[in-house]
Amino acid sequence: MLASVVKRHGTLIELALKDVLERDDRYFVLRDVAMPITTTTQELVRTGTMAQLATTSVALTGPIAQTVKLDLIVIDRQENRAFIAEVKRGGGKSESRKVHQVEWILRCAQVQAIAFLATLNYHVATARAVLIDVYGRAGYSPDLSVSGPAIDALFGVPVLDAVEAVTGLLTSRLHAEVPDLLALALASLEPLPDAAPPFPRTALAP
Repeated sequence: MLASVVKRHGTLIELALKDVLERDDRYFVLRDVAMPITTTTQELVRTGTMAQLATTSVALTGPIAQTVKLDLIVIDRQENRAFIAEVKRGGGKSESRKVHQVEWILRCAQVQAIAFLATLNYHVATARAVLIDVYGRAGYSPDLSVSGPAIDALFGVPVLDAVEAVTGLLTSRLHAEVPDLLALALASLEPLPDAAPPFPRTALAP
């Protein structure tokens, strides 16, 4: 139950971010977007430096190597730009394999984001990949990560207030369920009336 709540908390954070940003006419938000990654893009990310990738935009042409799912694409109408965002709770350090996989996806998505969004009829001048690390302990690269108050500064909207509100509601509801959960857990440990003891009873040594 507790593991399930933690997993769903991440989804609620995404929804809270989307809801708050879309209340501001400045932003339009797409969630769970499937983006094809081309072999050309993969080769560019494999061989390019971080500085090169930050200023590179490629056409969406050539064979498709894989299709990835992006948490959020935030389109800033005012600045004519887009954020390609993966959202992590950041309550603890992610395993290195997962970090590498997510960073790879973000860097690929950034260099072809402008062309990809154009296929969806959203036209932006620039795109930036960001890893929104709410609690700041996920362990992703500093050039991608945005955490704590910097999240509000990134968007110019107080999104953390919404995250705290939804977290507080989730916490209070979980606290209310804990007594019943414990009762169920304890009941599951009770032996059946006619059940044999789990271990044979033997005389204790003198």
